[in-house]
Amino acid sequence: MDAEIKQKILEYLQKTETFCLEQCPDIVQQALRYHFVSNLISIITCSVILFGLLLAAYMFYFNPVYDEYGHRTIISVMGCIVPLIFCPMLFIAVCHYSDNLIEICLAPKYFLLRLFV
Repeated sequence: MDAEIKQKILEYLQKTETFCLEQCPDIVQQALRYHFVSNLISIITCSVILFGLLLAAYMFYFNPVYDEYGHRTIISVMGCIVPLIFCPMLFIAVCHYSDNLIEICLAPKYFLLRLFV
């Protein structure tokens, strides 16, 4: 009984090894392709949102809404400040995704080591 279990485990491990060796190159290519596309989409998305926020801040700054005393309303002030609070975070995200994209293109082995280890 004990020998049968050991034999089945050994066969299973050999099949697993064969499967891993056959599929490993394809898995690596799929991982690189996935992360490339994912980082590219993230860069585009963050850039569009960043541009929209800068445009909103610009519009609120140069087209203010005044109250009856001639001062900017709270909406006009917050319309300038709130978008500018999120801009540095989005810029850092764009830089991070750009760095990942450069790493995938120029040093894929290093990227895979960082990814899987």
